[in-house]
Amino acid sequence: MPAESARRSPGLVVAGVVLQALAYLTLFYSAELSHYSAWLMIAGLAISLPGLILLAAPRQQSDLGWFRLSALMLGLILLLGFGGALLLPADTATDPLILGLPKRAALVLLGIGVVPFLILPAIHAWRFDAVGLDPEGLANLRRESARLRDDSRESP
Repeated sequence: MPAESARRSPGLVVAGVVLQALAYLTLFYSAELSHYSAWLMIAGLAISLPGLILLAAPRQQSDLGWFRLSALMLGLILLLGFGGALLLPADTATDPLILGLPKRAALVLLGIGVVPFLILPAIHAWRFDAVGLDPEGLANLRRESARLRDDSRESP
């Protein structure tokens, strides 16, 4: 039986996708609502992507804490990165650059691209021994794969 958060995570994905769809609808409905559609899109991304992480969470209840933490961190990074870029004032030609990028672009590229790339794999790698397949689980997986392969060869 899947753990509690894994059962709820499809709801997170659906809620995020609904918010993203609402963002597009508000934008198509009226250009005056573009500010709201941007925030709806940010909220949708910050909800749906962590939901996808929880879908891949291990089924053992004891190991879900680290996946919840990484999902929460991803949601906060997305919310703060995109939201922060949206809240920053418009750049001018005289504004200082951060690593050769305007402030908003640097926040999005570095904050949303680089930070999760460094943090999330480290969390998953750190906990891999506890959630990865043990030798018995690997043997079961190989047996089941061989059985399915043999069944597919026998069926017309």
